[in-house]
Amino acid sequence: MEEEKLLHRKQNAQRNNNTKRLMDACSDLAELYRNQCKYKLAIAEYKQLADLHNLKDDMIYARINRGIGEAYQGLKQFEDALKHHKIYLDVVRRQTQPNNVEKQRALATIGHTYLIWASETEKDRQRNLEHAYKYLMDGLEVAERT
Repeated sequence: MEEEKLLHRKQNAQRNNNTKRLMDACSDLAELYRNQCKYKLAIAEYKQLADLHNLKDDMIYARINRGIGEAYQGLKQFEDALKHHKIYLDVVRRQTQPNNVEKQRALATIGHTYLIWASETEKDRQRNLEHAYKYLMDGLEVAERT
């Protein structure tokens, strides 16, 4: 039922050329789909949201990429997940006012992705474990400074 309401909201926003409401609907649908493990649908909504959002260096864009990465991780497409998680980290690092909580979250997310990848496949397991350790330790260092 909630999906139908959100789809209706999205259609109304598109019909009325209301970008703000369209972005809200895409965001809500993406979260709903991700929570329901409908990762491909979540990715489509997040990507539409990213296209609508014209500021590529702000925290909203960073969080959109985190969501895309989490959805790809759910699909076990780890390289795609890491690509978007690293966009998230890059945007966080470029902020004029440091946000150590977001930086720690980005580092931990990347480390977690490498760890899951290492547990899911034999290929490059040691390399992925090393990357997981590096990012998780970097995240821990940021957390300790906060």
